[in-house]
Amino acid sequence: DSGDEEWNDDGDADDSDSASAPPLVVSGRGRASEIVPGQSPPLRGEIPVSSDPEATAVLKSFVDNWDPNENDSLILPEEKELVSDYVFLTMRNLKMALPTENDSSRMRRGPAVRPTFPGVCCVFCADQPPVVPSGRSFPSAPDNFASALNTSLYNHMQACPYIKSDIKRALADLRKLHSAQCASIRFGSQRRYFNILFDRIAKKAPASFQTAVLQGPNVVVQSRTRVDAAIEVCRAGFLQLSRGNGAKIFLCQRCNMIPPQFRTDGSLFYE
Repeated sequence: DSGDEEWNDDGDADDSDSASAPPLVVSGRGRASEIVPGQSPPLRGEIPVSSDPEATAVLKSFVDNWDPNENDSLILPEEKELVSDYVFLTMRNLKMALPTENDSSRMRRGPAVRPTFPGVCCVFCADQPPVVPSGRSFPSAPDNFASALNTSLYNHMQACPYIKSDIKRALADLRKLHSAQCASIRFGSQRRYFNILFDRIAKKAPASFQTAVLQGPNVVVQSRTRVDAAIEVCRAGFLQLSRGNGAKIFLCQRCNMIPPQFRTDGSLFYE
């Protein structure tokens, strides 16, 4: 998707010529700017903000009434300055979730391929009958959060009957400002947040997550609860594939782009 780079904040800055470059100054949330000899350090550019009073009020309410534990600490107060207002508001309305059997069939890319990492889901319909389009997403890499926020999660939140109309309108309004705001926040900050988020989700799997119907390597479902089994699979980080002869293949998702001959032992095995 050509739009992903914009949503990923264009990656990290290239420091290859830093030795000969003039010094840089960064003020608050602004992009780094060159210091001109004989002049005062430049002020950062203004961050574009919504002109819609309703959207501004909704955004302010989610800042003022902020308990990070309410949605599994997907975004912390100190991370707000790393992302656009749209990404912030979206993340405030998500929480962590483990994949269920329904997610397995929805996300299947091949025979019996099942997502094994924890992901995110809409806080409003997490305990309700499934909503179409789905409000659940299980990115396999940090950059995949950008695509999900830009398309599937946004489409869900506009269609979800459990989300208040003022939140929907605020998301639509702030989404229009996303690109302009990304041009003003520090270069690479949003990608850094997605990396932090991916690691946070992969490491944290509390028992309060929705149960997952999964079976992975060395998991004896009969002797554990389904939640415990799902957590063990998620922490292992393996993707299960089934072959026609009944054999099972387990692939490590963290090194799925590395050719098999260069992988460490145990990243690919059969059962």
